[in-house]
Amino acid sequence: MSSFGAKTSYFIRLTAIISSLVLLLCSFACAKDDFKEEDIIQKELYEKAVIETVSVQKGDIKPQVTFSLTQTPYEQYNYETNIKDPELDTLYVSTGDYVEAGSVLVSFKSEKISKDYNDTKKKLEQDELLLSHTQKIKGIVEATDRSKLNSDEIKRLDKKIKEYEDTILLIEEDVRLKKAELSEKQTELDKCYIKAKDSGTITYVNKMLQNGQVPANIDIITQSCGEMLFFTEVNDEYTFKLDEEFLGKSATMEMNLKVSEINKDEESGVTTVYFKPVNTDITYIENERFTITIEKESINDVLYIDEACVLTAQNGRYYVVLVKDGMYKEARYIEVEGFVDKKAVIKSGLEYGEEVALR
Repeated sequence: MSSFGAKTSYFIRLTAIISSLVLLLCSFACAKDDFKEEDIIQKELYEKAVIETVSVQKGDIKPQVTFSLTQTPYEQYNYETNIKDPELDTLYVSTGDYVEAGSVLVSFKSEKISKDYNDTKKKLEQDELLLSHTQKIKGIVEATDRSKLNSDEIKRLDKKIKEYEDTILLIEEDVRLKKAELSEKQTELDKCYIKAKDSGTITYVNKMLQNGQVPANIDIITQSCGEMLFFTEVNDEYTFKLDEEFLGKSATMEMNLKVSEINKDEESGVTTVYFKPVNTDITYIENERFTITIEKESINDVLYIDEACVLTAQNGRYYVVLVKDGMYKEARYIEVEGFVDKKAVIKSGLEYGEEVALR
């Protein structure tokens, strides 16, 4: 083919393409003129080679509402040793155990501390016994009938009473010191026993401690305390009732939950609903994201489409793009009764079976 022929063929094809574009633009202009100026729909160029569509459906919709639950935080207690060079005596707990407040979690060997404590306690008991005995003797002496004594005998009696009083003061001071010393020994002895500060679940036990060694200056046991609760915030999606039960689901487990508390903020109108496990033996769960799904009253015999098909014009009205013969598009205003479970319930503007572009 000659060079002139090739150029002629090129210009013919170019002219055909330009003509097609002019016709396409005219068709959009005509569609635009179908609407009043204030009702013009903002259209986007449709670049897909194949238009994805859905059909207008008719039937019943069984709406569901799903709530994501947030778990309230636990109060954490971390325990460590407070004695020098501790040696493990007995480890009483393991991870997952539920313990009551005051329960001994772990004990350390305390022979020397116990001996010092018992020796101090014995000396205190002896001093208290001596004090009681001395006070009784002083009372007997003070009860002497002075009318039968001469002046010298009375002086000797008063001197004796004064000696008892001085002795009592000395013994009382010794008792006070012994009590202070015993309190210090008791504190040292208490450090050999780590006790739970509250009722809760053991969530961590140091591996070295499990193997009989006591690490220094780090937490050796962790306890989580507090009631296991979950909550969600609702507006008017559903009205919860106290003690109402639901099935909570996470990625790894299911658990029956019941409503334990309902609090409404009058200013915002938001209601916070709290849930707790029906099974009271479940005391600790962490890092599980639960949801509950509630089926609402069925909506019967309605027209509906996927809500993704419904677009909003610049004037705020809803519209859809109808598809005819696989390619041609017609923009049409519709009235929507409501949106339910990602479906738009159609009040008017569409008929059963019509094809609508899915955006």
